[in-house]
Amino acid sequence: MISFDIEPLHEMVTEGSFLDQEISQRNLITISNPPFGRNNSLSIPFFNHAANLSDAICFIVPRSWRKWSVTNRLDLRFELVLDIDLDIDYVDAGGEALSNKSHLATCFQIWRKTDKSRQIVKVVDKKIVEKVAPDRADVSLTIFGYGCGKVKTDFERVPNTTQMFLKLHHPDALAALESVDYSKFFKNTAYTEALSLPEINYLLNEAIYGDPMIEGI
Repeated sequence: MISFDIEPLHEMVTEGSFLDQEISQRNLITISNPPFGRNNSLSIPFFNHAANLSDAICFIVPRSWRKWSVTNRLDLRFELVLDIDLDIDYVDAGGEALSNKSHLATCFQIWRKTDKSRQIVKVVDKKIVEKVAPDRADVSLTIFGYGCGKVKTDFERVPNTTQMFLKLHHPDALAALESVDYSKFFKNTAYTEALSLPEINYLLNEAIYGDPMIEGI
């Protein structure tokens, strides 16, 4: 067993950052609850470093690892074989809660090295809607925070980081926007609910054409 931590709390753990280690062994199983970093700026490099020496990678990660914006950045030689929700109240070494305000939503994933690389996942953009400036928009869609997935046809035409402003280019676009289940995607975050344009296009393609039109799966 090889183990590293920048603040080791066990005699069998070597002090040091995993990302700085040059490990000669191969065909390992890597198990970790890696540091996440902002927008997975640390957890993704941890995975890709482990990928060079592992046959399997077992990580506790934010549920945002279910989003294509994350999985498309993970070593394509690995496929996801297990993904389960965790319900954990995280504490520090002294047993104190790490956050009293928000519950950190995480999952446990196992990735296995394969002989065939995954494809980058893309959603076909049928131009049902177009992301535009507020003054050109037909609707405003809440894509971040409270009310994620709420569609408004009467809205302030000023920039807002919680809103995506959309121009409608299909006769069924508004009805689809108002009927789809955004929770399929917005719950896949560590803290705050969030949506991306590819996820919105997936739902609209599925609602209007009966096919999400996804490539790479």
